Amino acid sequence: MAMLTAGRFTVGSVLEEQADDGSGPQEDRAEMPVIDHASAFEASLALILDGLVHQQEAASAAERLG
Repeated sequence: MAMLTAGRFTVGSVLEEQADDGSGPQEDRAEMPVIDHASAFEASLALILDGLVHQQEAASAAERLG
């Protein structure tokens, strides 16, 4: 499941980057911080991996407790 998630996230990120031509409505962009695609990808992937680590640690702890 982790590989499926990472793969779909990667494909989605690439599609978003390719679709972004920077010409969206300015009022929408004014409320959002400017983050380049590479930084957003890295930060988001780190969140996915942190969640996976947390889930694995919780499963291991539950297994140890019986």
